[in-house]
Amino acid sequence: MKTSKSAIAIVVVISVLLSLILGILDYETQSLYDLFFGDSGNIIAIILYASIFSCIGFFLLFLIKQLKNIL
Repeated sequence: MKTSKSAIAIVVVISVLLSLILGILDYETQSLYDLFFGDSGNIIAIILYASIFSCIGFFLLFLIKQLKNIL
């Protein structure tokens, strides 16, 4: 069974949004400008958080697909 493109897009969008929310919650971040242009470490953290959230999302998709096959 193949994962649909819409499911992959949803996982990526949700992971990027969650990483941006996590970046905004940083105590030094006052605005979106500070988040993207204030410190280069913020961009690296956003990319890292998005990657981690994507891995979790794809793992959950895999589990759901396997459970559907079993049941």
